[in-house]
Amino acid sequence: MTGLDDTLALLSDDVLLTLSFQEGGFRFDTGCNNPGGNYVVRDSRLEVSAVRTTTMLCSQQEDDPAPQVESALATIASTLESYSISGAELRLGYPSGELVLKRLPDKQK
Repeated sequence: MTGLDDTLALLSDDVLLTLSFQEGGFRFDTGCNNPGGNYVVRDSRLEVSAVRTTTMLCSQQEDDPAPQVESALATIASTLESYSISGAELRLGYPSGELVLKRLPDKQK
């Protein structure tokens, strides 16, 4: 995420931020508060609406960076405006930057 490199570097290695899509909706899974909303794709533009997140206290640590990341994701989600897909990479554009995500390998059955 553009501008959050320092905050993301503070997350523990066992935290895996993910994004999932289902039936016109999306959700970031952060391990606690999961920002999400609705979307419609029109050409290469995204129209996002109804962005929401919970506000649970998930950690007792004052310096826990997760709430900063969750807040940033909620803000980014409400301003998403474009996307591009190249191979296993999804790039989501917002006014002040870009969120780059990589597809996870499919789970083995």
